[in-house]
Amino acid sequence: CNLVEFVCYFFQVKGLELGEAPLKDRFPRLFSISSQKDASVAEVRNLTGGLERWRLVWRRRFFVSEQVLFEELLESINQVTLSGDEDRWGWLP
Repeated sequence: CNLVEFVCYFFQVKGLELGEAPLKDRFPRLFSISSQKDASVAEVRNLTGGLERWRLVWRRRFFVSEQVLFEELLESINQVTLSGDEDRWGWLP
């Protein structure tokens, strides 16, 4: 997350578990073919009627091995519960 601009970039978001790498490092093959390398989470997330969808755009169709990686990516990001609130941060007591 960029705390200066208060934007979380999708491929920069770290995984659910402490110490996991950002998505761009966990899925470098997908990152290399993404048309949205600098997209924010808000730009690729679509919340409609309580259902969360991801608007991810690729430069080309997936190869078979990339389809497997894409399914792993979706599995990872769909485990996260996001609110519609604006990002903010603060110090813990």
